[in-house]
Amino acid sequence: MSEQKKPLESAETLKRFKDRKPRRLRALLAVALIAALGFMLFYLVRPQSDPEDGDTAGTGVVLIAREKALLHSITVAATGDAPYTLINLNDYDLSNTNDVIGKEYAVDGDPDFAVSTAQVLSMERYASDLKAEDMAARSPEDPDQYGLKSPKLTVTISYRDSTKETLHFGGAVPTGDGYYLTRDDDQAVYIVADSVYEAFCRKLSDLKQTDQEKADLAAAQAVYQTSQKDSTVSDTTAAPGTPAGADQAASPAATPAPGVGAEGDMALRENNRSSG
Repeated sequence: MSEQKKPLESAETLKRFKDRKPRRLRALLAVALIAALGFMLFYLVRPQSDPEDGDTAGTGVVLIAREKALLHSITVAATGDAPYTLINLNDYDLSNTNDVIGKEYAVDGDPDFAVSTAQVLSMERYASDLKAEDMAARSPEDPDQYGLKSPKLTVTISYRDSTKETLHFGGAVPTGDGYYLTRDDDQAVYIVADSVYEAFCRKLSDLKQTDQEKADLAAAQAVYQTSQKDSTVSDTTAAPGTPAGADQAASPAATPAPGVGAEGDMALRENNRSSG
C-alpha cells in the first residue's frame, strides 16, 4: 500500500500563515501596554493613607503662624540653667511715643539687664512663624524614645491676646539633622530644624548688649535729642504771622537725621537689629 503524501499548502495559505505571526505579536504588546497603563493609573489615584506612628509625612507642618505685633513674652527654661523671661516692649508702629531706642526687650525681674535686640531677632521670628520639617510620630507610645520624657529645653511663648504656645525640645534626630519637638495639647512629635533649637537654646548672658552696641545706641540717642532741640528752637523763633513749624520743612537744621522721628526711628531700630 503506497503511502499517501500530504498535499502541499497553496501559496495563499502560506502567506496567511506568515502574516498571522506579526499580528499576534502586536496584539500581545497592546495587551501588555494596556495592563501597564492601568497599573500606573491605579497607583496615581489610589487613596493616600495617613502616617502611622514612626512614619513621616514629609510635607512640613505649620506650628505657629501669628502676627509679630501680638508677641508679649518668651520664657526659656533649659536643663541646668536658670529660666528667664524676655518681655517684648515693641509696639510695632511708626510712633516713637512708647519706644526707647535700644530697649525693645527687657528681662522680667531684672530691669538693669540691657538686652541685645540683634540677639533676640531669631527668637522673635520663630515665635510668630514656626514650621516643622516633618512629623516623626502622630501618637508615640514611648516619649523617651525621642528624648521628650524629660525635655532638655522648654519654651513658653505668650501673646497679647492672652494665648500661649509651649514647646518642648527633645533629643537630636539620629541623622544629625534637626531636633524632636512636641507642644502642649498636641500628642504628635515633630522634627524642627537645628536653627530653631539654636535660636531658643540661649543663655541669658549671651543676650546682653555689647559695649559696641551701647556706644552705637548712645550716639543714636544723642542725634535724636539734638534734632528735637533744633526743632524746638525753630518753632519758637518763627517770624511773626508765620505758623509754628512752618519753616521746619524748609530748614535743613530741622530735618530729622537718619534714625530720628517716626519712620527714621523704625529704620534705626532695623539697622541696629541687622548689625547684630
